[in-house]
Amino acid sequence: MATTSSRIPAPGPFEVLWFPEQPDEIHLVTGDATFTDANGERPGFWITFSRNPKSANWHPAYWNRCVRALRAGGKEAPDEIAEHNRRLDKRGKHIADWSKEHG
Repeated sequence: MATTSSRIPAPGPFEVLWFPEQPDEIHLVTGDATFTDANGERPGFWITFSRNPKSANWHPAYWNRCVRALRAGGKEAPDEIAEHNRRLDKRGKHIADWSKEHG
């Protein structure tokens, strides 16, 4: 029977980070040694989710998940945002709306 996917248990732990001085980004971070650079050094990775539709990291649903996780942990967090289709051909309106609000 052909393999349809490959899976490992979720490594971790993961942390959710938000810095008020960088209000448009939330980070999902791990230092787990499962993930290393090409030389087998520098463990972990850092994923950024943005609320800015101009960003390649724009992901409203993941942004909101991270916001809720911060709040559930009793931490300061930014506001949730409206969730929209992330397809590049659908972003024009969201970028125009963002630009009106944020310049």
